[in-house]
Amino acid sequence: EAYEAALERLTAAQREAVIMRLEFGYGYTRIAEAMGGGNANAARMLVARALVQLAAEMEPHREG
Repeated sequence: EAYEAALERLTAAQREAVIMRLEFGYGYTRIAEAMGGGNANAARMLVARALVQLAAEMEPHREG
């Protein structure tokens, strides 16, 4: 539930990249191609930044 809510707070591009990486297991080259351009490094940075933001959004829901 917290994951889904946090995903909604990402930009559309961040959300799409995270879903492709985490839920579909796509590699960075495939993510870049699916998003219409760029390269694997750009996709990797997009995913990395989105995951940092996703983790920050989920922090208040962390147990323990």
